[in-house]
Amino acid sequence: MKQFKFQGTKIIIPEAIVRYNELKVKYKKIAIEAEKEFRNIYIEENKNIEDVIQNAFDQGNKIIENVVMKSDDIDFRRISESNFIEHYYLNYLLDWQEAYNVICEKYMDIVLK
Repeated sequence: MKQFKFQGTKIIIPEAIVRYNELKVKYKKIAIEAEKEFRNIYIEENKNIEDVIQNAFDQGNKIIENVVMKSDDIDFRRISESNFIEHYYLNYLLDWQEAYNVICEKYMDIVLK
């Protein structure tokens, strides 16, 4: 619990809110780092649309994997691999799969025209 005074009034912030804010800041930084890392890999390794179609999914997947593994809030000793994949990894992978599918669909529209 944190306490401070604001204009003479004592403000108490519960420990759960303090922890939430700490995690929010931590994961925002991790997300910004992951975005930069993906952008650098994407620009360096993809020279044309075919490269994007062939490489981008795996590139994004690698970034997601790295981000999830950076989480020291997950006790990896107490969670099974299947539980970890289902509750942590797949949530992000499925979002990435949807975004990648949009790219592939647009690519196919171009190629088939």
